[in-house]
Order: sequence, then structure tokens, then C-alpha cells
Amino acid sequence: MKSWTLSLSIEIHAPFLFKSGASLPLGLDAATLVAGDGAALIPGTHLRGHLAHAWEEFASLGTLNRSHKDNWLGSPSEGGKDDKPNRGCLQFDAYWRAEKDGKLRALPRGEWVPLPASQAVLTGDAPIRYRVRIDDKTGTADQGALQLIGQTHSAGQEVTFIGNIHISHMKDSEIKVLKNWLERALAWIPALGALKGIGFGRVQGFKVEHSPAVIADLAPLNDGHHARRSFSFQLDRPYCFGARPLEQNRFESTPFVPGGALRGALFEWCEQVRHTSGEQASVATTILASADHIHLRHAWASKEDRRPAVVPQSALAAASKFLDATEPKYSRPFLVKTAAGEPNEIPSFVIDWKSAQFSKFAELNDWVNPDSWIEVRTAIDASTGSAADEKLFSLDCRMPRSAVHPYRFCTEIALEVDSNDARQTLWTALAQALPHALHHLGKTEARATAWDWKAANLGTTEFTENQRLTITLMSDALLCQFAEADTTTDLLAAYRHHFDVLSCDTLQLETLFADQRLAGGKYFRNRFWKSDPVYHARTLTCAGSVFVFRVADAAKAQTVLQRWLNFGLPSSGPEDWSRNPFLPANGFGEVHLGSTFAAGQIEDQRIIPVVSIDHRA
Repeated sequence: MKSWTLSLSIEIHAPFLFKSGASLPLGLDAATLVAGDGAALIPGTHLRGHLAHAWEEFASLGTLNRSHKDNWLGSPSEGGKDDKPNRGCLQFDAYWRAEKDGKLRALPRGEWVPLPASQAVLTGDAPIRYRVRIDDKTGTADQGALQLIGQTHSAGQEVTFIGNIHISHMKDSEIKVLKNWLERALAWIPALGALKGIGFGRVQGFKVEHSPAVIADLAPLNDGHHARRSFSFQLDRPYCFGARPLEQNRFESTPFVPGGALRGALFEWCEQVRHTSGEQASVATTILASADHIHLRHAWASKEDRRPAVVPQSALAAASKFLDATEPKYSRPFLVKTAAGEPNEIPSFVIDWKSAQFSKFAELNDWVNPDSWIEVRTAIDASTGSAADEKLFSLDCRMPRSAVHPYRFCTEIALEVDSNDARQTLWTALAQALPHALHHLGKTEARATAWDWKAANLGTTEFTENQRLTITLMSDALLCQFAEADTTTDLLAAYRHHFDVLSCDTLQLETLFADQRLAGGKYFRNRFWKSDPVYHARTLTCAGSVFVFRVADAAKAQTVLQRWLNFGLPSSGPEDWSRNPFLPANGFGEVHLGSTFAAGQIEDQRIIPVVSIDHRA
């Protein structure tokens, strides 16, 4: 089997309307979706939906085997299978983009659109089309029913949209069958976009070409004996990995790409190709045989090709600087002396920061919080061509790029195997599999591109007896569960006991700066915790939590810490992925030795100690 690229160009007769969900120029009621440079776009999901309707109609007429459609586009999840997706093999580009020839200027943003609209057309600005509703009884214009639609092309222009469909593995004979039915479906579709009933978006022609996809393996490295490697990639579209449903039909994304999502994409590809013939089948078998020992950490957006910093709970904002409360100098309550006549400044922890402080932290450190991007989608009733009832939903996505350049999403891969030969074999297999496997990521089915890897920064774990050291949690972790601990003393005691067990008494927890959150709900109950006699949510210790230890046994602590750095903090739940989603292999419990940010300093004479009073005494 081969990987393929189907190049699909569609010629649309203007006017057309693929609605933009972005803010509109003042005075417009609707506008065409455009890219940053003003090029008109067709969402890949829109095209995919029309193909699905056409193929479904062919299947109902008995001319197309429905199994072909399900194989190409997927089918709904089956009941009783833990919502396991039945994904299709076709991977659509996020957008089909209009060719530049004949394109008018982009819609002006934040400006009142001048009337009459003919002036905008004559000056080369975006043309505007008027629509008005007619009163059936009087035959005159309905009051207040004038609609202004922003366009990118004048009526009568033929506009060609170009995009690709990617296929991970398919036989030569199967790609010919697919191309044939794709051409039939496109010939069957009369128009695309909104307002098709009044002549918008007529499909004038199309062209489908297929060619084998050339996907290069990751470059070989000379560190095959190492347990970790840094891996980075870019994403081709806004992404959404559901952190929580804000409402029944609105989903919020995590800012990072979860390690579990990357592992799931890798293993899904391996399952699909393991039963085929050729070298890829051997690669997939090798990876699946060691699946439990392959760790993929969360991939964070970075301006540079390196793992970015999280915002640690020990960070203090004071005097336009960021201090580290783990340092003895700042570990006690204090005020900062300001200019004469001004009130003394109270240092603030992360929980009290405002947007200006987060922006300043991001500027000083490689910390990126990608901008949000709302995508609104709905199912279309094939019989009417209009939106289906109660099928509207929105995705609170994150952007894969800044206004200047795309982000690189940086993660680490760790192999929990003892043999150097086995580790080298796995690295070789991953070098061949990863470029093919990382697609259908998240709810927007994003694709990883421009992938690369390099040797990881392993750091040092050499310590002395009684040395003070700091560990920062880089991702959420399932550590001690303390539902009844409601005081600082109980919380610290619970963490002390937990780390005493984890470190075999080689590290003594002195203090901590930690935050927690509850994870649970109907999905977790039905998906992972069915065997629990009584439902209870799990307590996660949040990324950015900081723990300060004293080394009790340097020789043993070195071994313990090296394992934590390589494979994360062990989860307090079962090691079975089907019962515990918070496994270190899925990116949870990642730790960093030391501080994660560039801490500043304040002159000693500006520090005013504050005597704390224990009101419980």
C-alpha cells in the first residue's frame, strides 16, 4: 500500500458565499470567508459534507457500496465500544483556497462600508451584494429586510479553488475506484455554499489528480542508546482537544496537544497498517509490541524549537520583576519598598496576576498561550439543503500560529525499555511511523507537518547530601488524593507522605507551591471508572506546581530523579490505560528540575519583612 495525495480543483461561478464567522466590517450582515491575505476559502468540512451527501444518495440508489463510503469518510461510533471513533481514510485540507488571479482586495476591517456599493466595486474594493425580502401581500420591499453581503469576487467571475485530500495507505486499484466516485460526486453536486437556491456558488467544473505522497522519514540520530528525544512539528489548522464542555454544544480546547492524543494517532495508524504487507507492517508491529513503554509528553506551542516554560506557582510579581518564592530570600512574607510617598507594593502570586503580568512573563520567557479561534458548525439536512435542527455546535479552538509565523509544537518521546538494542530498534521504527501517523488530531482533525527531532537535553542529576532542590510539574499529575484535607497542614502532610513513598525516603519535602483541580463527570465515569463501586472525582495536581525537597540519600535520589525526569511521576491510579487516562505515558506527571523561568532580584534594602500571625493559635 502507498500514501497518496488527491489534488482537487473546483471552479465556482461567482457570486458565492462561504460564510465567515469572524467580526464583519461595519454595515455588513454576512461576508465570505477569507484568509489573512484576503483569498476566498471553502472549508474542507463543507466540501466533505457535500461529498458525503452525494455518496449516501448513490448508496441509497444501489450504485455505490455503502462500505466504501464508510471506509472513505468514516461512520458514527458504535454503542458499547467506549466511543471509539470509526474514522475514514480521507484527510481533507482545512480549506480550499481561491487562486490569486482575478481576486479583488480583502474586505476592509473596522471601517464603515461606503454607500452606494457601486463605488466600492469601481474602486477595486470588495464588492457588496444587496438582498431584500419582498412582502407577499403588497409586492414591495419588507421594512428592515435589507441585507448586505460582502463578496471577494464580482458576479460572473470563474474562481478556481485548490486543495488536497490525503490518504495514508491505499492500494493502486482502490485509489482508482475512489477517484472515479469522487468525480461522479462532484458532477452530482450543483452548487456549494450558502444561497444556492438563488444561484450562488454554482460548480462549473473540477479536476482531480492523484499521485503518490512523498513522505520522508525522520533523520537518524546518533543517540540511539538514550531514553528521550525532543520531537517538534507544526499544525495545518486551528486545533481543539476538548478540555471540558462549556455547554452541551460548545467545547473548549486545551492550549497544548495532549500526549495521549499523539499516542492514540500513532497506535491507530499502526493498527491500520499492521495487517498489510511490506515494511510499514513490520514497523507497526514493532511499535505495538512496545506500546506501553512509549511515552509521549504534551506538545506545547513554542516560538522556538524547544520545550517552553510553564508558569510556576512559585513565581512572584513585584517591582516589575518576577521573583522565585523558592529562594530563601523570598520564601517569607514581605513588602517591597517603593518611592517616597508611595504605598509599599504587595508581591502577587500567579493566582492574582492580571493580563499585563502574564504578557510580561510571556515576553521574558518562551511561554505561549495561543489565541482562541471559534469555529461554528452544524449538520445539514440532505433533503432540504438547510441546517438540521438542534445540530449546531461550536469549537473554542486555538490558533496554530501567531500573526507572524507558525508555532512549533514541542514534545518529548521517552522509551521505557532497558536494552540498548531494543531502544535503537524502536527509535528506527518511530522515525518511519511518526511522519505518516500524526493526522486526525483533535476535533478539527488537524495534521502535523514539518516534523523534526533531536537529542533531548538530559540535564544532570548529581546531588550531595542535604542539598536543597526544586522540582516543577510541567503537566497535570494524578498524585495523592485528599478529599478530606481542608487545611494547609493536612495538604502538606499528604504530599510529604506521597513523595516519601515515591522516592523511597530519599527526598524530604520541605514546602510546596501547588494548585489542584478535580477531574470527573459522566464521560470519565462511563469511560474509565465503571468498576468503581461508588463514583468519586479524581484530584489532579496542576501543571506549574512547585515542590522543594531536601536530599536525604544522594546516591539513591539520583536514580529516583533520573527516572522521574525520563518518564514522569508515577500515577497514583492503576497502570491500565483503559481505567486511568492520567498515565505518565500520556504526558501526565512530567517534571523539570529547578526553576522554569528567568527569576529577577530585588535589592535587600527594598525588602520589608512581614510578621505573619497564626490566628488558629
